[in-house]
Amino acid sequence: MRLKNRSNKKTLKIVVIVLAAILAVLAIAAVIGTIVYNKRSNEVESIYISSYPNKRTYYVGDELDIHGLVIHSFSKTGTSSIAPSYALKISGFDSSEPCEKQWITVEYMGFTVQYDVEISEPPKPTPTLESIEVVGLKTEYDIEYWNKYGLDDIRGAMLKCYYNDGSVVDNVYLLHEHISGVRKVDAPCTLDITVRYSDGVNTVETTVTITITD
Repeated sequence: MRLKNRSNKKTLKIVVIVLAAILAVLAIAAVIGTIVYNKRSNEVESIYISSYPNKRTYYVGDELDIHGLVIHSFSKTGTSSIAPSYALKISGFDSSEPCEKQWITVEYMGFTVQYDVEISEPPKPTPTLESIEVVGLKTEYDIEYWNKYGLDDIRGAMLKCYYNDGSVVDNVYLLHEHISGVRKVDAPCTLDITVRYSDGVNTVETTVTITITD
C-alpha cells in the first residue's frame, strides 16, 4: 500500500513539473510574440521633412549646417516620431563651386528625402579708400587775384579717389568743407592747402601747395 502511494505521489510530481514547464514555455512564447509584434508594428514605413534647415544658402567653401532640420518617421501602425539627428545620413553636399540648386539627400532607416540648397560666390569685400588727388587746380596766383577769387578757384577743382582694389572714382567735386588752410595774404608766399575727403567709411587727405606772387 505504501509503495502504491509513493508511486502516485511521484506521478503527481512529474505531472506538476510537466505542467509548469508547459506554462513557462507558453509564457515565454507570449513574451517573444509580443516583442516581435511590437518590433514589426514600430517598423518605419515612410519619412518626411517636417522642418527644413535654417541655412539653405551657402558661399563657396562653407560647411553644411543642418541646424533646424527635423525628420519625422511614420510606422506601420500610423504613429509618428522624430528621427534622432545622430541617425541621419547626409550626402550630396559640395561647396567647392557655385550651384544654383544642389540636392541634399537625407537617409533614415533605409528611406530617403531631399531638399535643395544654393551655393554662390562670396561677396567681394568693400574697397578701401587709400588716397586722393586734386585735379584741375591752378597752383600759382598773384596776390590781388588770390585774395579775391582764390577760394572759388579751388572749389572748382575735382578729386580723384583711389581704392585698394585698383578702382578710381574721378567725378567728386572739391567742396568748401573739404578744404582748410585758405586765407588772404599781404605779401607773396606759399600756402599749404589741406584737402580732406571721406567716403563715409574712411577719411584721407592730401596737401596742395599754392604759390602767390606780386
